[in-house]
Amino acid sequence: MNYIIVHRESNLITNVVSSSNTLASTKALKVIKAGDLTLDHYYRLKKKADIAGVMVDAGDLSKHSPNFKELLQLK
Repeated sequence: MNYIIVHRESNLITNVVSSSNTLASTKALKVIKAGDLTLDHYYRLKKKADIAGVMVDAGDLSKHSPNFKELLQLK
């Protein structure tokens, strides 16, 4: 399973992790399951963000992925 890790305070995506174990959120980080389409959107945004020298905001990804937006609001 693929997971997107979001820093709660800044709402920035800090990492993408692939793990056979179920990951849990913490006080500082949200762990959100991510499908292939969501990851495709993320990597497109990350490519642009890397050029600009910034990180991808979870709000930007949620604009492109309704499924991610729904899961983000649940956490």
